Amino acid sequence: MTQESNGTFQTVLVPVRLIRTDDVDGSDLPTVEVGDDTLTINDATRRALELAGRLARGGTVRLLHSIPDLGNTTGFLRAKDAIALKNKAKETMARALETLGSELLTGVDVRAVVYIDKDPLDAILDEVKSDGVEAIVLATSGRGRVQRAFMGSIADKVIRRAPCPVVVIAANPDT
Repeated sequence: MTQESNGTFQTVLVPVRLIRTDDVDGSDLPTVEVGDDTLTINDATRRALELAGRLARGGTVRLLHSIPDLGNTTGFLRAKDAIALKNKAKETMARALETLGSELLTGVDVRAVVYIDKDPLDAILDEVKSDGVEAIVLATSGRGRVQRAFMGSIADKVIRRAPCPVVVIAANPDT
């Protein structure tokens, strides 16, 4: 579906980390069922999606999720079964992202992009290089300075390495 964009950008990328609803204090955030789990996003990601929707009004918002290495899970499977499991995980996550995106975003084309066995930073940078992403809107994890110093920050690395504008949404805007 090609639309004429009346937003600032034609295509905006939003990295999305889905979390279990058990890990979120009672909230009105949208949820999606994935297997036996109910997943949602955090408030910073909701704000990132809302901003991306305004920036890409009439264009496309790509929701990106990177599923970590499934090697430990698929190590005991035959190769074809491991591939089938990874494909199923990718399809399921794409549907979950599209469901959440359609609930939160109006006036834009929502596209889900799911990478398997790829570091989130590499997935973000690869997607930006792949095709027409003009801006990135991402939420921070909310880790403190000490944790970021030891573990690094994907947001910090994206800011330094992305070839397009990056908007960062603070996890805790009041602090």
